[in-house]
This record gives sequence, structure tokens and C-alpha cells, in this order.
Amino acid sequence: MKIFLRWLMISLMMVGLTILLAVWVGQPEVVTIRTESIGSDLDLDFNQIRKHVETLASFGSRVAGYPGSASTQRYIKGELSSLGFDSIESTTFEVAIPEVHSASLEIQLGSRT
Repeated sequence: MKIFLRWLMISLMMVGLTILLAVWVGQPEVVTIRTESIGSDLDLDFNQIRKHVETLASFGSRVAGYPGSASTQRYIKGELSSLGFDSIESTTFEVAIPEVHSASLEIQLGSRT
């Protein structure tokens, strides 16, 4: 019984240490954007960045094969063209596309009359 308790305590300590390590490693880093470190010839408009992020987020899933992926491609290509990039190349290659199946179940509680 003593050996069992010893192994149980060691196991619990290892699990605890693993959890502590995961929490410590998984902490997000604080990101600070310092605009003074960016060259003065580059204009960063955070409202414009927000607009792009909101637009991209509105396309839904951007996983390859989903409609959001094609919408994102068209959007980025259009934005690059509007900035004067005339020679935009794209490459097509085969990728695995996840197939999502879903179902729903509704339960109606109450008495039948």
C-alpha cells in the first residue's frame, strides 16, 4: 500500500508540473507596435488596417475550397491592383479540403394533448 501511495503522489506531482509548465509556456506575448521604428516613408493607417481585418473576417471560413477562400483571394488581388501592383501571379496546387458534416437535434419538452 505504501508503494501505491508513493507512485500516486509522484504521478499527481508530475501531472501538476505538466499543467504548470503548459500554463507558463502558453502565456500570450504582449505585442506593441511602435510606429516610430517604422520608416517615415511608410504610412500606417490603423483605421485602414481595421477595415481590411473586418472585411477578411466577414468572408467566413477561409479554408481552401470554401467560398471565403476565393473571396479572400479576389479581395487581396483587388487591393494589390489598386496599389499599383500590375503583375500579380498565383499558383494552383492540390490540397486536402476538409468536408464538414453537421446535424441538429431538437427536443421539445411538454405534454401531448
